[in-house]
This record gives sequence, C-alpha cells and structure tokens, in this order.
Amino acid sequence: MDSPSKLVKSMEPLYDGIRSGHLVICGQTRYGKSTAAMWFFLLESLFDGRKNATHIFIDTKHDDDLLEHGFYAKTINDLRYYLTMKVKRVIYRPPGTSDRSRHLTDIVNLLFEMREKRRYKKCPYAVFVDEVQLYAAKGGKHEGLERLSTTGAGKDIHAIVIGQRLQDIHEQTLSQCNSRMVFFMQERPDYLRSRMMTELIDWMDWLKENPYYSAFQTLASVDWKLHTPVPLPISIDPYARQFAPPPSKRRP
Repeated sequence: MDSPSKLVKSMEPLYDGIRSGHLVICGQTRYGKSTAAMWFFLLESLFDGRKNATHIFIDTKHDDDLLEHGFYAKTINDLRYYLTMKVKRVIYRPPGTSDRSRHLTDIVNLLFEMREKRRYKKCPYAVFVDEVQLYAAKGGKHEGLERLSTTGAGKDIHAIVIGQRLQDIHEQTLSQCNSRMVFFMQERPDYLRSRMMTELIDWMDWLKENPYYSAFQTLASVDWKLHTPVPLPISIDPYARQFAPPPSKRRP
C-alpha cells in the first residue's frame, strides 16, 4: 500500500463510539495501542465533560507508571470508596493470577449496583480492560465481560478492551464492540476476511512500517479509515499520588 493521501485527524468519531457503546483497541506491543488507551483514559471530556464521569483502568500488567494517573485500588472495597467520592480516575490492580477473572466480574457488578442508586444516576463509567484475553478465552464464558458488553452501554457503563490480536478476544465482547481501533497486528488474512475486515489485509504492511498510525471503524461509519498518531496528554492528579503505595510495596 502506498502512503495514504487522506488521514483522519479528529478523534470525535471514536469519542462518539465510546459514548454510544464499547471500543476495542488492538495491536502489537510498541505500535501505539497503550498510548491510545491512555489518551481516552486521561481525557476528561470523553463523556462531554460531565463532572461525575469516572474512568477505571484495570491494570492487568501491574504497570507502576500508571499509578500517578489515578487513585490506586486493589480491592472492591477500595473501588467502592472511590466511586462514592466520584473521583475522575481509578487504577485497579487485580492479582496476577487466574483470580483476576473474578475481580473483573466483581468490578462490573459493582458498577451496575452503583448505577441503580439515585446519587449515581448521572455518573457514566468507562472501564478499560488491559490484556483482556487473560480474563476469558475467545469462546469461553465470563460473567463480568458478558454483562458489561451486552447491557453495560444501556446503563452508561462503557468498555474499552485492549489486546494484541482480535482473534484472541472473548467472542461475545468483540461482537458487542461497535467501534474498533487497530494498529499493526499479526492476523491471518483469512481471519480478517471472515470478520468482514478485508481493507485491513492491504493496510497491515503499511501499519507495520508506520507505528502509532491506526485504522478505525465505528457504528456511524462502517468503512475503515486511517488515523494519524494519537498524542499522549500529560494529565496527573496530584491528589491521587498520596493514595498510591510506595514503590517497594506496589506489587500486591
């Protein structure tokens, strides 16, 4: 593929995609998916600037660099407290074992519980699930992911799921993501054809040579388009730092 003559620069189509449903972000390491995820996580206007919106990042990889961007939580009670305080961003660190799957279900159920209370009726939630393939196999079952993907958007609970390959992502979750953002990824052409993503076959070589560029598709526009690199904003909550554990104690 030659250098494209037209690249989309506005992020509005993707914002609209999240506000109306869910987003999946896929790509190989060092190609830009983490930068894109952090852009959405740190963006205070993601839900039209509503003051009570809370973004929850499920820190599957236990990345210490994330901790300065939100209030640190490692239990459901921690998260419940921050939600009652209506903080803007929470970094939730599940255990580094298979028990992480139960934690994700508990998180989703808590968000649905909060949304049923009058005080939180106007509090939209964005749930960022990093390395989503570690929580459920492609054809497996996962109560939390299934509840989030099928009925979350109707309750203003929106998922942004992040993984390296589309074909590894929990099938029901992927099918419910009305918006998709992909960087270079190792996908078979026959798989892309089976998912009606034939445009990506010709674009993968170009995306491989151009890290941080992406292709995206939203419900409003079924055609795939190419997007310029997403800049990473600098937005640190100074009040969140006091709740982060010291560096020597950050690994649960």
